[in-house]
Amino acid sequence: GLAKPVAIYLGVWGSNVDFNEGAGVDGATIEIDWYGGLRGNIGDTALGWDVGFIYYSYPGAASSLNYDFIEAQAAFSYDFGVAAVSASVNYSPENFGDSGTAFYPKFAVDVPVAKTGLTLSGYVAKQYIDKEAVFGSPDYVEWNLSLGYSIAGFDLSLAYSDTDISPSSDANKEAVIFSVSRSF
Repeated sequence: GLAKPVAIYLGVWGSNVDFNEGAGVDGATIEIDWYGGLRGNIGDTALGWDVGFIYYSYPGAASSLNYDFIEAQAAFSYDFGVAAVSASVNYSPENFGDSGTAFYPKFAVDVPVAKTGLTLSGYVAKQYIDKEAVFGSPDYVEWNLSLGYSIAGFDLSLAYSDTDISPSSDANKEAVIFSVSRSF
């Protein structure tokens, strides 16, 4: 058969932020992530690849804080039909706040729940940071479990996420997250 085409993707994601617990001293109140890349399959197989970037921006933050940074990402995936697995790594030459180089390897699995339209997903990842004191946290493990559903072109997700950072604080405690996204 014919090889599957390469897809180009671009997107933007945003959220409110509060790094200073209400003090507002740094001017950062929002995070906007710009991302894009290329993805495809190797030949006519279920083995997929993805290369791209993410630019994290914090409009309003003092430029001297060096909050903005860029990551490159690369991933491989394989769809077994009953489940899809992926392995990826993100790399930043100069992470958030001039905290040095950063690596973020991640392993994920997506399992469609038969005849329901639901997808059960999970991942485990580890954030490695060169200058941990500047970053404000030592290297840490992160994990996430989620349930997704697509309806009328929208992707809905309910997720539970946590880290092994101790002691827990507002910046790194477990969270339940509901999200809505749409691709076009």
